[in-house]
Amino acid sequence: MKKLPMNWFYFYTYFLLPFYVLRCLLLIPKLLEIKNPVLSLVIFLYIALNVTVLLGLHKRRIWGWYLNWVSLAFLTLSNIYFIGVIKNVSKAAFLIGGVIYIASNVVYFYKRKVLFTQHSPKLDTVYPKIQKN
Repeated sequence: MKKLPMNWFYFYTYFLLPFYVLRCLLLIPKLLEIKNPVLSLVIFLYIALNVTVLLGLHKRRIWGWYLNWVSLAFLTLSNIYFIGVIKNVSKAAFLIGGVIYIASNVVYFYKRKVLFTQHSPKLDTVYPKIQKN
């Protein structure tokens, strides 16, 4: 079996997902100002979804792998929404960047589904860490 690099997985799981949660938590004071219950609910659900995905990916659970697709779809839909809201940003660049980000994650995580199946070997036996002497 060909060993696939795991750098993006670690970066995505342990940096990007917590960053998304932190970014949303920092929006809470602004949400309290604008008093939009629907937007507040969406942000809360997105925080809960990303925390759940983080736990699922960390524990290499298949439900984490599937919920990651939901998170990516949510991110895509929110980006499409914000393209209509943002005024001073090149919408084409924003859209192209978003498509590249989502497509690369789809390819990356699809190739690594075996890490999340019930019968997969432990991650460290398939992808041993490099020992420094």
